[in-house]
Amino acid sequence: MNVKWYWGKIVLTAMIIFGVGYGGISVVRATRREVVRAVETNADITIPLAFLPFNFEGAKAGTFRRVVFHRSSPETVQSVDATVRVTDSTLLEKLRGCTVTVDDPSRLSEKSSFRCVVSDSLMTAFGSLIIDTMQDGEWARAAVIPLVLPLEVARRIQGHEAQSHAAELGDLRRSTSEAVAERTAEAPEAPTAPPAAKRPPPQR
Repeated sequence: MNVKWYWGKIVLTAMIIFGVGYGGISVVRATRREVVRAVETNADITIPLAFLPFNFEGAKAGTFRRVVFHRSSPETVQSVDATVRVTDSTLLEKLRGCTVTVDDPSRLSEKSSFRCVVSDSLMTAFGSLIIDTMQDGEWARAAVIPLVLPLEVARRIQGHEAQSHAAELGDLRRSTSEAVAERTAEAPEAPTAPPAAKRPPPQR
């Protein structure tokens, strides 16, 4: 796995999310804080996915709301929680009775599809699928479904293969921080009001 590309996508997404709704220098400064938090800490990363369809067994079954990557270190994704909205009560009952998987929760797209599986020794727990439904006119949590992944996929996402690329990740941290610092330094400071002119003392 190319660690620079994987974490670069995470950082880029965070930059876009953080920049929406801001303008000018505020984008640069907010982006710097988010990039540093995403690349240099083990804080969770939340990515809104409000318009991405949620597919179950190959058919659209609802829409995503967000995906949260839980990290135990800057290099390691420990688990993933995906929140979706579902309106089909029949599907909800089916989901409540199964354990789900998806090909790769770190690369969700409109083609990604969840499915029920038997959790055995070839699978490992990797988070949850959180189901929201409409209740009394409001969206509310209806179920939390266990999410499992094949062991090989889980190891790749959790970063076990990435340990040999620690130097590359360090380069990514430094280059990202330096680039954002340069952008911040180049951004013009907000104009300040000129000092009030001093009045001459009254003549007697």
